[in-house]
Amino acid sequence: MPSGALVEVRIDSDGLDACMKKQLASTLDVAVKVVKNSDPAVMPKVLQYQQSSLKFEKSDIKHQIQQIYWSVLEKHCPPNMLAYVVKLLTKSKLRGFPWDSVHASSIVLCCRVVSVEALLDLKQMIDSGRLSRLFSDMFTVFANTSVTAVLSLSAEEYEIAYAVLIYAAGKNSVVNV
Repeated sequence: MPSGALVEVRIDSDGLDACMKKQLASTLDVAVKVVKNSDPAVMPKVLQYQQSSLKFEKSDIKHQIQQIYWSVLEKHCPPNMLAYVVKLLTKSKLRGFPWDSVHASSIVLCCRVVSVEALLDLKQMIDSGRLSRLFSDMFTVFANTSVTAVLSLSAEEYEIAYAVLIYAAGKNSVVNV
């Protein structure tokens, strides 16, 4: 069973009708599932990235991961969205909150947050609007019209994930005597 806390991030967007939202969610869900299959090749690189303190080395590792994602997503993602999806999935993987699935009802992204630091990073990326800008750009390319996406993480969802991660961290730090 995967470790971490499962967190749902909601995406509200104007400019997309229900059919387009469903199609977009389906495209993202397929991308997330395809990328999961590349974990055996990607996880060692993620560990290298986390252990490195050299900026150029981190950049090189990030580029290697993007190449892996690009090659596995080429057949499953519309060409005009490919770069955005690769960027999104690479960032989330390296920051410790890889996307787990996408639900089409109102476009809900589920990610497995692996640490308190990753949860704080996800929240900061949402609060700063960086993820909203990335999704707005991706949705605009997909819909071929201007789309504004706003991502949100409910306070309740955040508090539950935080409690789960704190509990897991405490449980793992107990020394058996």
